[in-house]
Order: sequence, then structure tokens, then C-alpha cells
Amino acid sequence: MGILTDRQVQLSKLPDGMKERYLADGNGLCLRLRAGKDTAAQKKHWVLRYMMSGVAKKHGLGAYPLVSLAVARDLAVAANRKIQAGIDPIESKATAAAIRHADTVAQSLGDHPQTVAELGATWLSQYAAKKHTDKSYSAAVFKNHIDPVLGKLRLELLRAKHVSGLLDAIHSRGASRTCGVVLSTLRQAIKWGMAREYIAGDITAGLKGSEWGGKGQMRDRTLKDGEIMLLHHLVENSSLTPRWKHGIWLILSTGTRVEETLLAEVAHVDLEKNEWRIPVENQKKVNGNAKPAEHIVHLSPFARAQMLSLVALADGGQGRFLFPSRVQKDDVEQPANEKTLTHVVTDRQTDEPKTGRTQQSDELALPGGHWTPHDLRRTLSTQMGELGVASDVIDRCINHVTGDLVKQTYHLQLLRAQMQDAWTIWSDKLSSLIAQASADTATRNTVKGGIVRRLAKQELDRKVRKQVRTAATAKLDKKKESL
Repeated sequence: MGILTDRQVQLSKLPDGMKERYLADGNGLCLRLRAGKDTAAQKKHWVLRYMMSGVAKKHGLGAYPLVSLAVARDLAVAANRKIQAGIDPIESKATAAAIRHADTVAQSLGDHPQTVAELGATWLSQYAAKKHTDKSYSAAVFKNHIDPVLGKLRLELLRAKHVSGLLDAIHSRGASRTCGVVLSTLRQAIKWGMAREYIAGDITAGLKGSEWGGKGQMRDRTLKDGEIMLLHHLVENSSLTPRWKHGIWLILSTGTRVEETLLAEVAHVDLEKNEWRIPVENQKKVNGNAKPAEHIVHLSPFARAQMLSLVALADGGQGRFLFPSRVQKDDVEQPANEKTLTHVVTDRQTDEPKTGRTQQSDELALPGGHWTPHDLRRTLSTQMGELGVASDVIDRCINHVTGDLVKQTYHLQLLRAQMQDAWTIWSDKLSSLIAQASADTATRNTVKGGIVRRLAKQELDRKVRKQVRTAATAKLDKKKESL
């Protein structure tokens, strides 16, 4: 217990003629009485006296009566604990004030995320939107997996156990690959936040996606010769629009990325020179020392035929995009979403209906399993290698950046002729496969027969569903009448 009482503190005054006086309460706590400018007015402050490294110091604890005797004693106890631990409470207070000031300045300069969700939103808008080609994918990872569980958690409270718990829950649902994607996305946001001092450290440093089976297998799906021949029949007899049919063959014959292809404009195509220019802004964003450069695709005879049809479909060349979106903004033509073609192809390789999808069937299913438009690009790369094309030429054809700045700068012009030859060699084989497929009447008739049976089944299913709905409506009407 201290020496002073509440009444003593309340009634304490400076003796006449004194300008300052200390009333000790014990353990270094004192009530400091000082005369103001008006001699009738007196100021009372709590002060903790202590020694630090042989130097006498005074630490202010607040003014009385705003800070009562009881509160002052609690503050003194806390300060004495710091002193015993070798921490100077004056310096600690100054550091805390500096941190608060820094936070205030940071907030005045822009968003200062406080929670995991706010960090994700800030990272997506300030970094991913500029650096990631598929920023919508990262946004979906936060929206669907991270935010529902960790979104409201404050950054200073975020721990590795929270992240591992999230990954355990995802893994329990059988989505092991998603674990790796979630961990990678969250780690990128955290490291970005660390550089801006939004978060103190990388709490994911000790976590590995492989612990949850989330490292994933590198996709190596390529189409074999027989599958390419079968694909010819499947595509030609499918419900795909002509534009998507030509888009599939264009990617297979040129090796371009899906997003690059869907952003193509009529103005980028020169049919006289047999060239398709892909501007830097339409290409995949890469890190490192890669030097941005326009990618020029030589249109082989096969690719030129596809491009010629696409230009004609683009309003006879009057439209802007080869793959325009059905949704326009302010009556201005927009390109198709980068995911559209992937969805179009995927939805035609399944018998399991998904909510919100209207065009679903197995009409594009191949014997080798599920395939994507990106697999067509990998098929070109593999086929060119089997045809004897050098790996560095293949890399240039598919616009794959190797990271060697010298090669990027000096080997570009040297490989122009080799790149053109590579596209032509692949075009010749592709044309040969399509010609063989066209001559294979048995396969063509089998595919057509399968399509007829599928359409008949769909019509039967439609009639059955209509009958069920009619019966349900009649039953409901009868129940209403009875009421």
C-alpha cells in the first residue's frame, strides 16, 4: 500500500512561497505540485522517479484528477516492471508515440489494411491488378477460400496456426491442390504487406503446400496424332460457334496463349505479309529482366486459313476484335473474357451438369482425358520438338521468355527464319492429319452417329423434365383448390 490517501491528494497544496513540491507515495511514485502563472492556481501531476544506468529520471504518468491515485499506482507498477526488465519507460513511451505517428502518416497517404481481408483487397488492387495476368483468379481465391475464414482476423493477430487450420479444412474436403494455391496466394500478399510494414513477418514461412498435397502435378497433357484427327470431327460436328472452332485451330497451329488470342484485333493481322502482331500489352506479364517486345507470329498456310475466316467473321473486317464479347460497354466493342474459351471447351467434356451452365455435353471429350485450350499450345511445342525443331526456336515461337537477357536481345533476328520454318513444318503435319481425318469416313460416321444419339437423349430428357414440371404444377393447383 502507498502512503498517500485520496483525501490527502485532493487537499494537497503548495506551502506559501514554494513553487514546487513532491509528495511521495512509495515505489518511486510521487505527486508533483507546481505553481502556475496565477499563483492561486496549482498543477498536480503524477511522476515516477527511478534510476536507469546510474542516471536519475522522471517519468510522467498523467495529471490529477484526470488520473486518480489508484490509476497512478497501476501505471507505476507497470513502469517499474519495465525498469526491472531493463526497459526505459520514457524511451518505450517515445517509441510507442512514434509508431502511432507513423501509422497516422501511413493512413493519411492511403489505405492501411488492418485485417486479412483488407490486406488481400489492397494487394489485389495495388499489385496483382498490375502484375498478374489473371488477377481475377487471385481475387477468387481470397473471396472463396481465405476471406470467409480469416478475413476478419487482424493482421497483428494472424498466426501460422490460423493458416494451417484453413488448409486442414480445405484438405478435408478433398481439394488438396487448392491448398497449394491458397497458400501461395496468401504468401504473396503477406510478403507484399511486409515490404510496406502492414504486417510484421511472414507467418507462412514454415508452411509447405506439399504437407497438404497441394504442390500439385505439373500439367503435361498433349494431344496425340489420333486425338487431333478425332478432334477435327468432334469440333466440326459440335455446337461450337464458327468463331470458337477457328479459335481452337488457330491456337493449335500458332501456339499462342489463350489470353493473347482472345485479345487479338483485326488491325494486328496483316494477311498480305502473313503476320499476326501481338503487342506487349496483350502478352503475359513476366518478372525478372525480360525485355518487353512485340511478338510476331508467322501465319502458316493452315493458320492463315483460320485467320482469314476470323477476319471475315469480324463484320467483314469492320469489327475491332477477332473474338468480341457479347456484352458491350457504352456501345463500345469489348474482347471476350480470357476464360470464355476455356469454359466453352470444358463444358463440352462432361456429363455432370453445373449450376448456371447452359451448354454442357461430352461432345469434345477425347480418349486421352480432359484437355484445355492451353494444352493445344503445349501440343504444338511437343510436336515441333518431335519434328526436329531446336528448343530455343520453339521457345521463340510460343513467346516463352527464358530469362537470358543476352539471348532475348541478340538472338531475336537470327531466329526469324527458323521460327517461320518451324510454324510451316508444323502446319504441314497438321494439314496432313486433318486430311487423313477427313478421308476417314468410318470415324466421321461414328462421330455423327454419337451426336445424333446425344441430341436424341437431350430431347428425351427435356420432355421428361417438362412432364415432371407439368405434373408438379397440376398437383399444386389441385391442392390450392382443396384449400
